[in-house]
Parts: sequence; structure tokens; C-alpha cells
Amino acid sequence: MSRGSLLTLLLLLGAARVAEAQPSASAADETEARERAEDAYERAFIVFEDEYAALISLRDHGYAIHGTVTTTRNAVPIRGIQRERLSPIEFYEGVGRADLAAEYQAGRRKKLVVGGISVGSAVAGVVLFGVGMSKMSDAFSVDLNCSQYAPTIDDLSWAAYDACRAEENRQSDRASGTAMRWFAGGGAAFLGAIALGALYRHLDPHPVSESGRRVMAHDHNARLRQELRLPRKRRDVSVTPFVTGDGGGFLAVGRF
Repeated sequence: MSRGSLLTLLLLLGAARVAEAQPSASAADETEARERAEDAYERAFIVFEDEYAALISLRDHGYAIHGTVTTTRNAVPIRGIQRERLSPIEFYEGVGRADLAAEYQAGRRKKLVVGGISVGSAVAGVVLFGVGMSKMSDAFSVDLNCSQYAPTIDDLSWAAYDACRAEENRQSDRASGTAMRWFAGGGAAFLGAIALGALYRHLDPHPVSESGRRVMAHDHNARLRQELRLPRKRRDVSVTPFVTGDGGGFLAVGRF
């Protein structure tokens, strides 16, 4: 074999080895990029978790103690494997809806204003009732010392005494009427506080319902995977029946 043929053969073998190494390097780069994308997704996805709180109240009926348990559920948005709790504003901004975050802030301010007015009305009611009690005390304590005008042996006339008693009654009635107006004002303030308190409890600052927020989180995760060029997340669910000494049921295990 001539020197030129040998050189050509060596060049061809080198080119073949380079061609074989290129797919391997490309696959390694693709795997690394996918791992980086998965890591970015795991830190940015948003899910909702349900938190439950229980309120236990006991009542003694004399012959027995009865208890009631009241549970409340709260859906909390969680970001990523770091389990970062998101406030409502952070959630809306996290899914790209700054407009809904602004609406939530406005709704929250409205609810706080209603709650503040409710508390103020209750305080005003207490003050008005306190003033009414003071005025009623004045009504019962009116004393013009009419006994000094009582008839005597030398003067058997009741005119001065009756006039004094009449004036005493007028002043007492006037103070009682004033007290009743203060009581009426206090009652109206308390009714207003109750009505505003009920309104405060029913006001929801969220512009989107809970189910709607869950859908928004799902759509955010889907967009995130699409932007990172990741396949759709698998959803595997397995259901296993079980039996215990006092019953049974099903155990569901899912991967989302």
C-alpha cells in the first residue's frame, strides 16, 4: 500500500470516529439540558394544598359533657419542592396575572374597611349605652328637696309641695327621655355592627373562585413545561383496597 493510500485510510478512520463521537456528545448535552429544565420546573411549579383546622367546644349539661368539632378548610398555594407558601398576591403574580393581584388588593382593602366600620360601630354602641346609663342615673337622682314645702300645722296648703313635685317629675322625665335616645342610638350602632360583621364574613377579596385558582395553577404548570420544552407530566393513580378489624376502604396513591 502506498504512502498516499495509507494517509487517506487514516483520515477516513479519524473522520468516522469523530462522527461516532458527535451523537454521543449531543445526547449528553441534551440529557444535561433536560435535567436543568426539570430542575427549573421543580422549583417553579405551583400546587394547592388543603389545610384543615379543628375547633373543639365542650358544653357541660350537668349530667354529661357534650362536645362538638368544627373543621375549616383553607386552600394554600405552594411553590416548588422548596414548599414556599404563597400569599394571594404572590400567587396571582406567579401565574402571570398582575391584574388579578390588583383586584385582590382592592377587594382586601374593601373588606378591611367594612371590618373597621363594624368594630367602630360596636365601640360607638358601647359608648352610647354608657352615656345612656349615665343619663338614666341622673333621671333617678332628681331631687328638689320638696319635703321642705310639705304642709305644717301653721300652713296646711299643699300648693307649693305639689308644684315642687311636678317640677321634679318633669326634670326626671326629661332626663329619662334623653337617656332613651342615647339607648336607641346605641342599639342602632350595635345592629349596624352586627350587619357589617356578617357582610365582612361573606366578603371574598379573591376575584377568582377557589376552583378557578386551581385551574390557573394547572395552566401555569402546563405553560411552564411547554416553555422549558418538557413533556406533559404523567398522572399515575393506583387504588388499593384494604380491610381492618373495624372496617375497610381504598387507598389511592397518585403521581401528578
